[in-house]
Amino acid sequence: MGADAAVVLVQSNVPDAELWIDGRFVGLVGTLAGGVSLAPGAHRVEVRHALYHTFYQLIEVPPRATEVLDVALVPVLP
Repeated sequence: MGADAAVVLVQSNVPDAELWIDGRFVGLVGTLAGGVSLAPGAHRVEVRHALYHTFYQLIEVPPRATEVLDVALVPVLP
């Protein structure tokens, strides 16, 4: 990543939820404590878990910024 890279830190009430950015699997939210380095610009963030509704958000990250997303996943009803 270049010198203009931004960092996105996703925090969730479900640490074993999957983090997807721009359609690519990044890792489990609870294992990414340092955040994810991204190129500046627009990105689609998804937090997925089989027992919870998927969270989607489009974000715009400026160069060299750190963005924090607090994601509260809602359980799927049985």
